[in-house]
Amino acid sequence: VRNPWDRAVSCYYQKIVGNGKSALMQHGFRKDMSFEEFVKHVHASPDLKEAHVRDQVNDMFCKGEFIPERVIRVEDLEQEWPDVQAMFPGLPDLDRLNTSAHPPYRECYTEETRALIAERYKRDIEVFGYEY
Repeated sequence: VRNPWDRAVSCYYQKIVGNGKSALMQHGFRKDMSFEEFVKHVHASPDLKEAHVRDQVNDMFCKGEFIPERVIRVEDLEQEWPDVQAMFPGLPDLDRLNTSAHPPYRECYTEETRALIAERYKRDIEVFGYEY
């Protein structure tokens, strides 16, 4: 899982600012939208099932039961990876793929946009214990 505020910034810079050819464009997102517009659109689209903006927690429940035995945060992946490799022998070492260049996420938010992401991803934040 990933910090919802960091995830939104990464999505914006990769899918909107980046190539602008994301499946998000089929859902009213635009290449020329500002980060504030992007956040407002994400907030206004809670039922959107597109992988880059949907709730992360929804994929981890089945019939109301939390399924995973262990959840690893993206921000902890590097130090957790040896444990994952021990559980699944043969997994290669990590490479950094699919990265996007962007400022630290805290530099991208206003109080309003910060609150909109907190409201939109409230369940992710609660279940995974994220803080801004």
